[in-house]
Amino acid sequence: MAHICHREVLLRASPSGNATVSYVETPWTRLASRAMRSLLVRKGATYETAADCLRELGVEASTRSVEGKATRGTYSFAFFLQVLEALRVDRPKQWDEILNAYAGAEEQAAHIVLHELRRQRLTSNKAAKYLASVGASVAPDAFVAQVESGTFQFSLVLQLSSAVPIEGLERYVDHSDVLAAAADAKLEQVTGLR
Repeated sequence: MAHICHREVLLRASPSGNATVSYVETPWTRLASRAMRSLLVRKGATYETAADCLRELGVEASTRSVEGKATRGTYSFAFFLQVLEALRVDRPKQWDEILNAYAGAEEQAAHIVLHELRRQRLTSNKAAKYLASVGASVAPDAFVAQVESGTFQFSLVLQLSSAVPIEGLERYVDHSDVLAAAADAKLEQVTGLR
């Protein structure tokens, strides 16, 4: 069943003249939000304790920033990896070599996704075409640039996992929920509903 609730924040100038970031709720951001919030609950962490633990790792984080990212589901995969480390969450074993080989969370994020693409023999063109079918319109060049930079959203990992299951991701989100988000995203594309 499609989730019809829709939240959208438009690009606006603040009183200081700075632009604010736009945000559109999608099935993918809702799922990313649930994944982060349930992770915090499972570890008995509040937004405040998560921010404290992140700061201990040297990550700039405030209670408000962690809460905002978790609530909107608009955090990067690199941030997700930092939260896993900060809260000492068990991670998929196949990520260990990558996590140990690269110090930066963005590098780790990039190499995990590149590893999964290679493992599944999924080219960037095929990945971009599939992503477009589940609500992520991204050109192959832009997809490669995002992945290689490690600056992509966690929702992109969820979208990819609906095409090619990412082993170990089920620790954080049920694969059936990933498939349901993909179905909802496709329905929203067809009907124009959000």
